[in-house]
Amino acid sequence: MAKKIKCDCPPPAPAWLTTFSDLMSLLMTFFVMLVAFATFEEAKIKEALVSLKGAFGILRPGEHAISQPQPPVEQPPDRPPKQGKEDEQLRKRVAKIQAQLIRSGLDRTIGSKVTKDGIVLVALSPVLFDPGSAEIKPEAYEALSLISDIVGEYENEVRIEGHTSDATLEADSPYKSTWELSGARALAVLNYLVEKHSVDPDKLSFMGFGHYRPKKSGLAKGGMEARSVNDRIEIKLLTESEPEDISSHLITEHRDIPHDTETLIEDKQSPREVNPRGP
Repeated sequence: MAKKIKCDCPPPAPAWLTTFSDLMSLLMTFFVMLVAFATFEEAKIKEALVSLKGAFGILRPGEHAISQPQPPVEQPPDRPPKQGKEDEQLRKRVAKIQAQLIRSGLDRTIGSKVTKDGIVLVALSPVLFDPGSAEIKPEAYEALSLISDIVGEYENEVRIEGHTSDATLEADSPYKSTWELSGARALAVLNYLVEKHSVDPDKLSFMGFGHYRPKKSGLAKGGMEARSVNDRIEIKLLTESEPEDISSHLITEHRDIPHDTETLIEDKQSPREVNPRGP
């Protein structure tokens, strides 16, 4: 039988040294991760802390490192926001309208622009009306015919706004104020679009602002230049397809309105009406 050779091996390391080595390895890993995440992104730091807590075994009961809630990662949009898309569509539509105006030779008669309300077509009142009048001139029919084509292609609501300058009305004018004159002009344009070009009346409305919303407020008040640009008709192709529901603004409900208002009026008669002989 062969004789066993005794190996002169060094004594094994104490048990505490193994635990200490594991701790040093974890600490080294921790600092390596800190260097790797030197950008200090909050999402990555939280992810590293969760993993470290799991490695040290200090998670709460029932928690797991892989089940920790992760912060949502923002994904790049696949397409531009809706508002940007709508703005692009408006710009394309305005470019198309301007091309129509140029082809018709009316680009110096009718202007177009984009505002917060939508697309606005502007025609100076002297092109459409005589001074102080709300009757459309025959030479304005061509311009209004082109406007009717543009409005007819638009699906949303269209509002026709009348504006005047601050010039004093003639003494024999049938209109008592610039409000009435501006409203009558806007209504005349609306009626012309509906009666002569069969524009859908359901999407049309009109307003009169008189001289209280000047376009060029920086110009000298009462000057000829200011009056020439303020006396105008604006046709707004609105971006909103449905009007605002005003029912939410009403405070009084139908059940609160008395059915017999005449009785209430009689009850609130003055003492002299109830007793004619009273003092």
